[in-house]
Amino acid sequence: MQSIGKLVASQAEYYTDQLRHSVGEDVPVLRGDRRPDQVDYYAGHESPSRWVGSGLERIGLQSGEAVDAELFAQLMRHETPDGESMVRRYAAHGKVAAFDHTFSAPKSVSLLYAFGDSDVRNAVTTAHQRAVAGAVAYMEERASQSRLATKHKDADGRWKVRARTAESDGYLAAAFDHFTSRANDPQVHTHVVVINRVWAGDGWRAIDARRAYAHAKAGGSVYQAVLRDELTRRLGVTWMPVVNGAADVAGFSPELIRHFSTRRTEIVEAVERYLAEHGGEAHRRVWQSFTMETRQPKSHPRGEALVTREMKDYGVTADVVQHWQQRAADAPEDVAAIVRAAVGIGQRSHRPAPEAVEGAAERLVEWVSDRQAVFTERDLIAHVSSLFPAGANSEELVTATRDLLRAAQRSGQVLTILPHAESGLILPEGVVLSAEELGVAAGQGLGWVSRHGTVRFRALPGEARYTTRLQLQREERVLGAVGTRSPVTPDRGVLEEAIAGRSLVEGQAEAMRHLAELDGRLVALVGPGGSGKTYSIGVYADAIEASGHTVIGVATSAAAARKLGEDLDERWTGTIAMLRYHLDGYDAPLRAGTLIIVDEASMVSTADLAWLVGRVETCDGKLVLLGDPKQLPSVDSGGLCHRIVSSGDQVVDDLVRVNQRQQLDVDRQMLNRLRAGEIRAAVRDYLEAGRFHIGTDEYSTKAAMVDAWWSDVQHHGLAQVRMLASRHDEVWMLNQLARVRMEQTGQLVGAPVVNRWGIEFQVGDRIVVRDNWYNHSDLRNGQTGTVIAADPQTGSLSFRRDLDATVIELPKRYLDRDVDHAYAQTIHTAQGQTFEITHAYADAGLRAEHGYTALSRARGETYVWLNDAPGPLGECTHIRDPLTEDRIDVLVRQLSQSVIEPPAHDQGLPVQSATDRQLIEWRDELETIIRQSPLTKDHTDQLVALNAAIDQAREIADRLDTSGARAQVQLLESQRDVLADHATTREAWLEDNADLLHRYSAVTEELNHRVHARVAAYQLALPNDVHAGIGPTPTDPNLKRHWTGNLAHYAEARMAAGADADLLDPAVLEGARWRQAVQTFHAATTPAIEDNHPILRLVADRIA
Repeated sequence: MQSIGKLVASQAEYYTDQLRHSVGEDVPVLRGDRRPDQVDYYAGHESPSRWVGSGLERIGLQSGEAVDAELFAQLMRHETPDGESMVRRYAAHGKVAAFDHTFSAPKSVSLLYAFGDSDVRNAVTTAHQRAVAGAVAYMEERASQSRLATKHKDADGRWKVRARTAESDGYLAAAFDHFTSRANDPQVHTHVVVINRVWAGDGWRAIDARRAYAHAKAGGSVYQAVLRDELTRRLGVTWMPVVNGAADVAGFSPELIRHFSTRRTEIVEAVERYLAEHGGEAHRRVWQSFTMETRQPKSHPRGEALVTREMKDYGVTADVVQHWQQRAADAPEDVAAIVRAAVGIGQRSHRPAPEAVEGAAERLVEWVSDRQAVFTERDLIAHVSSLFPAGANSEELVTATRDLLRAAQRSGQVLTILPHAESGLILPEGVVLSAEELGVAAGQGLGWVSRHGTVRFRALPGEARYTTRLQLQREERVLGAVGTRSPVTPDRGVLEEAIAGRSLVEGQAEAMRHLAELDGRLVALVGPGGSGKTYSIGVYADAIEASGHTVIGVATSAAAARKLGEDLDERWTGTIAMLRYHLDGYDAPLRAGTLIIVDEASMVSTADLAWLVGRVETCDGKLVLLGDPKQLPSVDSGGLCHRIVSSGDQVVDDLVRVNQRQQLDVDRQMLNRLRAGEIRAAVRDYLEAGRFHIGTDEYSTKAAMVDAWWSDVQHHGLAQVRMLASRHDEVWMLNQLARVRMEQTGQLVGAPVVNRWGIEFQVGDRIVVRDNWYNHSDLRNGQTGTVIAADPQTGSLSFRRDLDATVIELPKRYLDRDVDHAYAQTIHTAQGQTFEITHAYADAGLRAEHGYTALSRARGETYVWLNDAPGPLGECTHIRDPLTEDRIDVLVRQLSQSVIEPPAHDQGLPVQSATDRQLIEWRDELETIIRQSPLTKDHTDQLVALNAAIDQAREIADRLDTSGARAQVQLLESQRDVLADHATTREAWLEDNADLLHRYSAVTEELNHRVHARVAAYQLALPNDVHAGIGPTPTDPNLKRHWTGNLAHYAEARMAAGADADLLDPAVLEGARWRQAVQTFHAATTPAIEDNHPILRLVADRIA
């Protein structure tokens, strides 16, 4: 895919040093016509680098030529080849010299290169380079602009930031091809170093980095699609299904791909090092399925010194080939044979038929509704690439995405969102941004909301945003339930008896009394972790059941459902998926007046919440949400629980001040500060309490973390001490290091069982199951236990479950896919759980909700472990992230950023949901603003003509050398300057009002839709009053065109009056006439206006 990292000027040497080594005569590399055991020297037949980008011409460089090391270093210092500074006179010298865009091939493609013959290697190299070119072209068109930011105070004295986009000539970039990863595994990839300067308007400016990050996933999907297209045509390979925009070559098993994983090599080496330091033998097979990005510095093969010198060039030397061959010998399958079988005869890539795109539009609605509340065109590109399993070029992919959007819009299922009007960035009171911070605000404002609730960044200016009708319906159903009355309420006397029968603290009892007063269909009980939400709700459930109502409980995970069931006195509880299976699968209704209690409600998706509301509506029941809006949200489209809580309607928050989990005052105080958004103060408290441990690199940090974990285990036991991290690969490394400690101290005994991924399980291991198996001892996801028997012959094991001490046997088929070690786990899976001591690893993925969830799991101490060393920019390079900051400052910023996506209703108004009258009013209001624009005419053609006339006048003046001829030149130049000033003013206005123009485009497009629809319907069934107003339909074609125009104006007038709103209803126009009206409407629909200039011309025409 594509990863993006930041570079400073001094890091140019990393790339230029590779250039020198790559063409030097002392570096042995593999030649395409030699066997793997033969060595030859790089003869320079293929340049290891090349210039790329449309902006090169301005500085006299040619795209495609080999990169000159000195010129590259100059550009990294922001100097042109002529020595001219590219930093504006009054601009600050920013830290970011360039951006490293790394495009990396799927591992199976890299294995084709590593173990194929010379023809295969050449085909892979060419295909990869063309795919990179396609992706760079996509990124350059959309992400090479600059961003100008200014700061000012409004009339109320509040600081605001205003920014606008400046178009550029394009990238100044250099591409460097590599074929190994940092761990020397096969990995075909290219670093495209984009200099952080573009020629924009009147000079050199920094790139608007937020556009690159916004388009990174889409650009990576373009790279993958072009790569598949090229390899299909060149080698005839077939492909596995496209997932998240990428696919592997068919025939390469997941086990083989993971065997050659970079991260696997790094973790194996970390475990071997830890074994050496703590005793034991380095013989364990310790690899597993994982896909996250790496964080370790470059490592080298150990044991037999396969690499003879440090490989800065990532070239394919003989030692690297020997390393590959050794890895192949240890692989679970014959990789060379698989490569030979995968390669066939080149063939033409198949493209989806138009009807396939139409069919995909129907699937798109549910797919995107489940994942995002609001989306853009770039968000769909990865999804659309699945329609091209054999690949496509970038133009085909973008065109298919737009066709898919149009098809979904024609069906009425995808709606355009009008963003809520915003006037710059409103800062918290007392906050003043520096020039550098302004750049951060303009460069990284991708839409996240500060925990303070007052800083909101906008999306890309003028970018069309969409939602689905299904998403809006789901949100409306849930939000509507808050204001709908439910008859399900407890008897107050019975409730007091229930409270007296259970030992509730004061805040918990008050919360239950307050909850009993709420009569909404949907109500919420909120409180922090450890406030006793599920324990307290048992009282409410008892009172409801005593009133004759059924009570059931659900949660997103089986573990949370089990805990809820314990507090509900074993009433029916299960996962939401289980309840849906029973009710939908068997068409079974709920009993009248059923109460459904939902635990960990913040993690419930919008789709599931809408389904639950639908069920309680049908049975006239009630839904009670239990949750904490400060903890992690749903991984799918969500945010509704947070919206409901923030509104305050039908919400009980008495438990916010209750904390029965944390035993120490310092922990309670720190968590209260986190909840209040006092991030820096909370972090300071943790520092003063000695809870932060900062290591010098990843290995030393995690090794010390495991040592501390082991020390705590001696006092509290394995089940009560847990290590937490936000990423799966971090969790896996911690688990493997923990097993070293277990083995060293004799806790693991007997022969191990090894699953398909090479994970070992021995007697004494702590494990967690990851899938529900209800018919097998009621096994549920998240349950933990200790292995008491392992049978290497059958590949099965038995473990004693912590929950009830039941001994359960797990067969090989279950062990191969659904079991992990349980010394460490992700923060996401830990939500809802309680431990005695926790150790949290603060990695790059940590955000506000991760931090609060991790820091609130323990009754006792929580320790935070941070790696102070700058990490590498990605798995394909060992170059360090140069923009090092104080590690505590980084953590404060991470804990200030939320991962919660607001619901679609909070992100804008769907234009298709507006009434006719609203649309007309909006259109008129927007046109009033646009009429005040500095210019409604584009003078580009006139400027071109004037420049040509000036050139001609100068030639005449030089030839005649008369005062009259020179005066003519001056007159023409004066006219050109005036027009140029007008054009500059106009372009600035267009950019400053990009969102306004987008709103106008969406409003007028929808209004034209409706006007054309009514015109079509009028022509099929002309109402009598319309017939009287404009007369009968003329037969003369010229008169009919004029009559149709009048009919459109008449239709708009009737729309403003609220007439004919149901004209396209099938009940009004039957059968064929209704279908014909709708088809005519679609055929006459005005296309989306994507360019701002035609909008002004449209308004100018209306004004004229």
